[in-house]
Amino acid sequence: MADPPLDPLAMPIEPLRRTFRTPPSGQVGSNDLAPTVRSCDGCGEPFQTLSGRRRYCTACQQARWEEGERSRCLEEAQQAGQLRRRWMELDSAIPRRYWGATIETLVGRHVAGPKKQAQRYAEGLVDGGYQGGDSMVLCSHTRGTGKTHLAIGVAQLLMDSRLKEPPPWGRCPALFATAANLFRRIRATYRDGAMESEAEIIEELASAPLLILDDVGQERPSEHTRETYYLVINGRYNGERPLMLTSN
Repeated sequence: MADPPLDPLAMPIEPLRRTFRTPPSGQVGSNDLAPTVRSCDGCGEPFQTLSGRRRYCTACQQARWEEGERSRCLEEAQQAGQLRRRWMELDSAIPRRYWGATIETLVGRHVAGPKKQAQRYAEGLVDGGYQGGDSMVLCSHTRGTGKTHLAIGVAQLLMDSRLKEPPPWGRCPALFATAANLFRRIRATYRDGAMESEAEIIEELASAPLLILDDVGQERPSEHTRETYYLVINGRYNGERPLMLTSN
């Protein structure tokens, strides 16, 4: 909570009075700071004031400020919650089954080391920023080892960290895409009446703050797949944006 605003009217009268010119004897000038007494609109108790515009005593004024801060914090928390849900369900494109995936919730044999590495990687992006951030490859010889879970856990940590900052929060800090879905979307652009172009898809993946590209290498190798990977990776390299790859 921010420090409450200073109240010059609550300061001692005499030091303030000495900063103004004393009017001639027998006259009352506009700079006269003699206090007046009025009833507080909050508690009804009398208090001294140097300005007829003041309506609340010091205690009630402080209480009103604190209530305003509580209301502001509650409103920000509600906005952050709504934005967090939109990021998860729409903007990040994370599959529904992984909405609850975090680094901490990954369990299994031999996961302690990878979890620590993923945690350090995420914290490095939070502390150092995305621009120029390192990339990371999660690779194993078999399926089901938790690579996708860990990668999405990094995205979850980035989203939570972003929403702890003061607003505005900007765009979603992570985008998830599987290699299979990437090539399916690109093939769909070749049909008449396509809703998006291949260049727009490449730009979307190249410009995300953090891109998680999942299951790389599962598709049939071809000149087209190699060119697509090159465009995405090179676009992120030139933009100095981090990339997470998972592959078997």
